[in-house]
Amino acid sequence: MTRSAMVTIVTLLLASLSASADDWPRFRGPNGTGVSEAKLPATWTDKDIAWKTDLPGSGHSSPVIAGGRVFVTAADAKTGTRFVVCMTLADGKTAWTKKVDAKKYPSHARNSFATSTPTADAERVYCLWTTPEKVVVVAYTHIGELAWEVDLGAYKGNHGGGVSPILVGGVLIVANDQDNGGSVIGLDAKTGKELWNVPRKGKNATYSTPCVFEAKGRPAEVVLTNWTLGVTSLDPKTGKQNWSAAVFDVATQERAIASPIAAGDLVLVTSGFVTGKKEFVALRVGPDSAKEVWRRTREVAYMPTPLVKGERVYLCSEQGFATCLELATGKELWQERLAGTFSASPVCAGNNIYCVSDKGDVFVLAAKDSFEQLARVPLGGPSQATPAIAGGKIVFRTDKSLIAVGK
Repeated sequence: MTRSAMVTIVTLLLASLSASADDWPRFRGPNGTGVSEAKLPATWTDKDIAWKTDLPGSGHSSPVIAGGRVFVTAADAKTGTRFVVCMTLADGKTAWTKKVDAKKYPSHARNSFATSTPTADAERVYCLWTTPEKVVVVAYTHIGELAWEVDLGAYKGNHGGGVSPILVGGVLIVANDQDNGGSVIGLDAKTGKELWNVPRKGKNATYSTPCVFEAKGRPAEVVLTNWTLGVTSLDPKTGKQNWSAAVFDVATQERAIASPIAAGDLVLVTSGFVTGKKEFVALRVGPDSAKEVWRRTREVAYMPTPLVKGERVYLCSEQGFATCLELATGKELWQERLAGTFSASPVCAGNNIYCVSDKGDVFVLAAKDSFEQLARVPLGGPSQATPAIAGGKIVFRTDKSLIAVGK
């Protein structure tokens, strides 16, 4: 082994042991809130881009950041071959790439073969791959070594897979809701050993990523959404159900795509259908139940996950309706129409909200009680991926590249 190769390995090892609160380790960052206190520019030009790195394939998965490394998945849309890529956050250089053989299969036109966002901790990155034949979870170390691989069985869902795993106290949670069935599974993050498996009897496959609800003096709860099952809270250690709330209209054809988010003693949940009814509900969570506080059915974001900043909720719907609500009451404070359609979820750095359109335009809005568009910046390619924020940078994904803006 050359001296330079050894230095690279040592650097990666040190980085893997230095994961910090500044990391963005899962879809939408810490607990899926999408919020960072980083100070980032509201606008920029090409000369202000820190780096741009091409990807070996396309996809809708979001980048995640841990220990100074950026992890992202991609796929060859023609063959179905998948890739896991690790880059250095500082300069965007590729540290390693893993190729995963897989075949293409029919799915929704707006889905991809790399839609599930990986999650990472200080030691490993965890990727979820879905095909009709099997749902596979693969864990790699930060230096690209295979840690473990688990096959969770076949997948049933004509739109393809897309949910992202999360980590809770050393347990990797996989919300494997499928058409007419599925389960929620807890795996040991170190070994991949199955710790628990809870069967589910939902009707439609779910794409929402769970969140964690934590109340003072009470154990952490994993909160999941499903159109027919409503909202469910599970114990992440055992999979035992804490409570459930049937808050969605089961008479309509719906799916849960946007993810639940926790805000204080509230959990905000969404379900709907692209051409039909959409529901956005705020629940107050007690020790063994959750009760509805308010609901909204107008210009609700069906795919993009809502954002909570302070005492306000910000939405960006597929049709481009940007909306600000009071968190406590659901009262509308403002609403404006942005140009384009949107699939990615908004994120916030400081008081800047970044909304990425399907065309690849970044709309930067001010997080305040009146509408103000600070900028509109093109990325140079289409995007359905949610940005990641860490290390003084915001990392965007287009169909072909990762683009970092910031220090």
